[in-house]
Amino acid sequence: MMTPIPVHIISIYQRSLEGEITTIERAQLDEFFRKSTTSEIEFLISTFLDTERSQPVVEEDSRLENVGASLRSHVGHVQQKRLRLHPALIAVAAALALALCMWLIVSRERAALKSTANILATVSLPGGSRAERSVRSGNVTINVPNGSQYKAVLPDGSSIMLNAGSRVTFPEKFTGKLRSVSLSGEGYFIVAKDHNHPFVVSTRDQKVTVLGTQFNVRSYPSEARTVTTLEEGRVSVTGKNGKMVMLLPGQQALTSAGQISSQPAEVGQTLYWTDRRLNFTDAPVADVLASAERWYNVQMRYEGDSTAELYNGELRRDASLASFLTIMKANGYGYREHDGTLIIFRLN
Repeated sequence: MMTPIPVHIISIYQRSLEGEITTIERAQLDEFFRKSTTSEIEFLISTFLDTERSQPVVEEDSRLENVGASLRSHVGHVQQKRLRLHPALIAVAAALALALCMWLIVSRERAALKSTANILATVSLPGGSRAERSVRSGNVTINVPNGSQYKAVLPDGSSIMLNAGSRVTFPEKFTGKLRSVSLSGEGYFIVAKDHNHPFVVSTRDQKVTVLGTQFNVRSYPSEARTVTTLEEGRVSVTGKNGKMVMLLPGQQALTSAGQISSQPAEVGQTLYWTDRRLNFTDAPVADVLASAERWYNVQMRYEGDSTAELYNGELRRDASLASFLTIMKANGYGYREHDGTLIIFRLN
């Protein structure tokens, strides 16, 4: 037995055909299509296929409506006489009708996305491995856009997994005594061993020096801290003030306001992102929203002190924006949209 479709989903879907839904509503609709059965989706689509609109969204829409009406009429005629026709013919006619329905709805959805003034209405599931690569003056720069991750192999055989919204620059060929790269954002490094040529990662306020090891560096311009976490081997981390700390596996170096310090680290939690998971344990809401902004490529703003509020939660990074907002709500946070931005606030 088919589960009744929620009234608010029907309303959102109807308005989506005209391009009049918000980011949150788009996410709710995406979630419905992802979780629903074929019968439920077909029922929702068919509900509006027979509804005439006074003004078409695109020029070809009226022609599609006429063709659809004609075909549906034909299928209905066939079904009325189904006792005199071969079942295979009925199946073919039904398949044609379903194919046209899907074509019509995709056409409407594309037109809605073009006509809407709110670009955030196109928020979709994150994922993929995309990056922009450029070469200038012998240096390679790789930019990873929001909503993506990318793995790059460096000239010495070392590798780096780049998180969303990150950039790394390195020479086409390492020469000299050092293997130097610069990073903005977050990257997980697996460094090829070469005791004669130290590997150096430079960020805005840290310089990490290694010989051969595995570690994570997080240094986003929008975040106050730069954090280097060591998984394997041994590294030295130098702050802008010249102070250096040595890290052993399971430790991390933090730099903030010009000061550098070391502390024990939850390495597994730090590296969750490499397994396409968002995980937060007593994390400032500011960090949570910054990660979500990069992953879903949508602007977010918190009403309140985002550094004082702590958040706990975990989510697969291929989950929809609606899933993320649902978990936020379960943790006591509400949300609304204003001028293309998702406003997050603490519920009373």
